[in-house]
Amino acid sequence: MKSIDDVLKSRVEDFDMERGDSLAGIQDILNKNYMGRVRAKKIKDGLLTITTPSSVVANELRLAQVKIKKQLKDYGVEEVRIQIN
Repeated sequence: MKSIDDVLKSRVEDFDMERGDSLAGIQDILNKNYMGRVRAKKIKDGLLTITTPSSVVANELRLAQVKIKKQLKDYGVEEVRIQIN
């Protein structure tokens, strides 16, 4: 029989909860400069997708990509994709 720790670790992996924790941390960093204007949508294989409803903010993000990648390096962000929704 599995221990409760093994079951919980398995569930975290199944639901990819660690990625959710990473997204929450990324969102906190993004909020420092873009409060309420951007959303860290997903991160997969080092590619972070950020969404915004504003084309102006999207352009700001594009110009700041190098800085953003440096700030989020600890979260495994290697590339940033910006989507306008």
